[in-house]
Amino acid sequence: MIEGAAIQTVIFSIILGSLGIILSDKLRIPGILFYFALGIIFGPSFIGLLNPQSLGEGLSIMITVFVTIILFEGSLSLNIKEISSLKSILVKNISLTIVVMIITGFLAAKYIAGLPWEVALIFASLTVVTGPIVVKPIIRHIALSSKVKNFLNGEAVLINAVGAILAIITLEFILTRNNIGLSIAGFAGSLFAGAITGMISGFSMRHILCRSKIIPEAGNSFFILGSVLLTFASSELIVPESGLLSVVIAGLILSTMNYRKKIKVLNFKDQITRIIISILFVLLSANFDISLITLHLAEGTAIVVIIILARIPVIFISTAKEDFTFKEKLFMSWLAPRGIVALSVASIASIKLQDSGVDKAYAVEILIFMLISITVLFQGLSARRLAGRLNITVKGDRGLIILGVNEVSLLVAEKWRNDRTNVLFIDSNSKNCRTARQKGFLCIEGNALDSATYRGAEIENFTSALAASDNNEINIIFCRFLKETYGIENLYTVLNEKANAELAEIIKVENIKLAFGTRSKEEESFSWDGFLSRLKDVFSPDKQKFKWIKITSGEILKQGAGKYQLPQGAAIFMVLRNSSERYIYHTTFELRLNDEIFLMAPPEGIEKIQKIFTSSQSKEEISQV
Repeated sequence: MIEGAAIQTVIFSIILGSLGIILSDKLRIPGILFYFALGIIFGPSFIGLLNPQSLGEGLSIMITVFVTIILFEGSLSLNIKEISSLKSILVKNISLTIVVMIITGFLAAKYIAGLPWEVALIFASLTVVTGPIVVKPIIRHIALSSKVKNFLNGEAVLINAVGAILAIITLEFILTRNNIGLSIAGFAGSLFAGAITGMISGFSMRHILCRSKIIPEAGNSFFILGSVLLTFASSELIVPESGLLSVVIAGLILSTMNYRKKIKVLNFKDQITRIIISILFVLLSANFDISLITLHLAEGTAIVVIIILARIPVIFISTAKEDFTFKEKLFMSWLAPRGIVALSVASIASIKLQDSGVDKAYAVEILIFMLISITVLFQGLSARRLAGRLNITVKGDRGLIILGVNEVSLLVAEKWRNDRTNVLFIDSNSKNCRTARQKGFLCIEGNALDSATYRGAEIENFTSALAASDNNEINIIFCRFLKETYGIENLYTVLNEKANAELAEIIKVENIKLAFGTRSKEEESFSWDGFLSRLKDVFSPDKQKFKWIKITSGEILKQGAGKYQLPQGAAIFMVLRNSSERYIYHTTFELRLNDEIFLMAPPEGIEKIQKIFTSSQSKEEISQV
């Protein structure tokens, strides 16, 4: 047995947190559910390996440091350019959320649970806070529009900091019995000090990292970690309770860094944040006396339901006259799981209120624990199904990850960008990456088969992948890697020579589709030999032309999916359906009337192809083309 309850608690919290991360990645379920379960099972209520009380004041210190890093990483990972387009909506949303949730939470806790006004007010202030660490995993594998995802992510990060400050100021007001005017002034002062300190720190860090060589590149992540903690401490010295907002502001400023700089920092920060989140949740769950839930089970459940319903008018009012559909608003109204910041502050508040002799102070932690558990469990597990029922999932190949920069992949990417969708290139060749970036595309230089390459790339915004390198094996392994690691199902590859039996089997088993190809009636194997090499002069105006053609004739469609007979040298690249759904064309794609196809053909073949798809012809006439 390990000597010392505190050492044992720390070590086993790390072990159990790591186990929770592995289970979450394996089963694609929000990790918070595993952290909760493991903390309770191995805590004092059951097995007893974890005893957070043995940490004493160390637990509060860990909470403060860990929450600081979590909030900074959340803001750093945001796409500030996309979030800025939603700034007016987010300001309205956060303002309304504060007003509505505090009033609703206070009245519900006071009159349904019968709690003292002090406890009810603390609980109400904590209902404001949602959780980015639970929102992101929930929506990561749901094909939502980028605007919906940006709203939910941006809201969670920003309101996390504002809500935490509000709760701490409220706690300070209750403990010191200040008048409300001073409390409001303190809240405003904290916001102002946090914003100024965060901006100074953020701009300073960005200048040092991007404009100077003071810090060696290998030490960037360590420099930022130290700077974040210094930012928090400095802001707290200036105005207490302003540190959390300062690190969020600093993170937002750093999120505008050059992508290559940012991705290297995020590779490091992501690993740290995941492990500290798991440790903190395990410790806080173990610290919670699960038997206390029975004291407020019925009224607690009723309060949680009221809090969930109170979000509906907030979303609909704050997004009024904005470019969201009714069904998207309904989905955003449902999804607001609470997370680590709410539970962390609730634990601190419960301890301080009990020390001050406030009656039923323990109820804060109980109600917040119930709110987190119910929202994460029910909202997290139902989000994908609800999005499908509401029909708000994005159809087609919207966000596209492309392996390999070449003439063909750049052509496809250009068409996707014109449709205002996300395109991300991956290439190990620095020259190729430079070419893609010069054309305005996001390109990561690195190993396409290493998950570290993708950290910070907001991989949840991508639904499809096109492997277009000049290596068959790498293309197919890349597709399988993305499917197994990130759950991307729409997989396409280009073959540069006939696939061997092993690769053909992988293509079949993994449901990888052959991009841009049309099979002949006689050839059913995975061949389509030498595609990229045959298109090496694809941009020669004398040899190839490109054109959009709308299908208005159904005769050729009778030939069957992927077997449409085209003139020699012709290839279909993509299909536009219903003016909004965009697909990579492949060997099993079934065209429909009114689809628009983007194709390449020799100049003399364009007219023939247009005739095939737009005029009524017999099978014999088509076969002669």
